[in-house]
Amino acid sequence: MDKCLRPQVFSAEADTAYGARRYQHWKHAWENYLRTIDNVLISLLDASVYTYIHECASYQEAIDCLENIYVASQRSACPA
Repeated sequence: MDKCLRPQVFSAEADTAYGARRYQHWKHAWENYLRTIDNVLISLLDASVYTYIHECASYQEAIDCLENIYVASQRSACPA
């Protein structure tokens, strides 16, 4: 994934006024990055594979589903 989209490592002192503002900025950048990952995942899947994850609500749920299909022998955790 493009490094310019990935947030930098969060580092700030918790007991400073500036720390709270830095955290809010980092958190917003992180949440945007996570939304981007969801969109990138979809664009990197073939339509036949996408059918397995189209009902997944999150990136992690989609990855878990794909793991169950392609790695684990048990498929019951994947919504169909």
